[in-house]
Amino acid sequence: MSSFPPDRIETQRLLLRRPVPSDAQAAFDGWCQDAEVTRFLGWPPHTAVSESEAYVKKTMAAWEDGAGYRDWVMERDGEVLGMIGTRVEAHRVEIGYVLGRAHWGQGVVTEATQAVIHAAFADPKIERVLALCDAANGGSARVMEKAGMRYEGLMRQFAPHPNLGPDPRDCHLYARVRSDAKSHRAQPLRTERGAACATVLRALPDWFGLEASVQAFVRDVEDMSCWVTHDDNGDVASFLAISLHTQRSAEVHVMGVLPAFQGQGHGTELLTAAEQSLARDGVRYLQVKTLSSARPDPFYDRTRAFYLSRGFEPLTELPGPWDRANPCLQLLKRL
Repeated sequence: MSSFPPDRIETQRLLLRRPVPSDAQAAFDGWCQDAEVTRFLGWPPHTAVSESEAYVKKTMAAWEDGAGYRDWVMERDGEVLGMIGTRVEAHRVEIGYVLGRAHWGQGVVTEATQAVIHAAFADPKIERVLALCDAANGGSARVMEKAGMRYEGLMRQFAPHPNLGPDPRDCHLYARVRSDAKSHRAQPLRTERGAACATVLRALPDWFGLEASVQAFVRDVEDMSCWVTHDDNGDVASFLAISLHTQRSAEVHVMGVLPAFQGQGHGTELLTAAEQSLARDGVRYLQVKTLSSARPDPFYDRTRAFYLSRGFEPLTELPGPWDRANPCLQLLKRL
């Protein structure tokens, strides 16, 4: 019999616990009657606390039966913030969540989701954790990405969200499997690209020591195809952005790996994921520009060695696009 889900999960700030009848009033006040909070949910806003009481009673019964959607109350310092729940089917766990609007933007659901994923994989029977969100729900997509879940695709006309209309809605599917933590698999990043880029580049002053340059990269990548890898806690460990020049040609615009994860295969994972995606789209040539060996630098020596090991070949040295003190080496790879 599965040991997941446990009755309680504790994080640095939160307690996830089974609901009790007295949670109904807090649920009604905090989110159940809020049309903005319930906008992307599968049920309409509650109009009376009795509806919230029935909602809490139903999830309490699921815990007793050991089946269906089992919700935890998310509590911080004794205050009820929202709920996060799971449905277990064989080796799979599906996650869903709701948070009172007063607590949005504080990382609450990301922290709770990471804790639930960790608890799920503590059970050897669980191999996959997944979650879905409406295709228009960018906030929920960001939570999944920050929790280290991988975008797997668009589920067309998948789920009814009655607050948005009568027809089934397109949904995004995210998931994390047991092997992801070990392999550090790269995943496409669809939201907050600039923030992820800034986190990595500012930790690499030996490569990206000019703040003006970092800020330019952060602006640039918002409109580019990007990939990231995560550490075992779901935090960003490395970042890659690709600029597309033509239908057949693309360029590594910027890439970085946090110092603690260098030499562990993160850069290779990023490039492999990007190259496979580009090749599927018909791109045949991938280039990268880096500092030439004409200006010795131990850090960029490592950068050149990395790209050479990944099959890039020196194409030409350019007096620009930077300046005479920083000669540029252009490398090219045929995909």
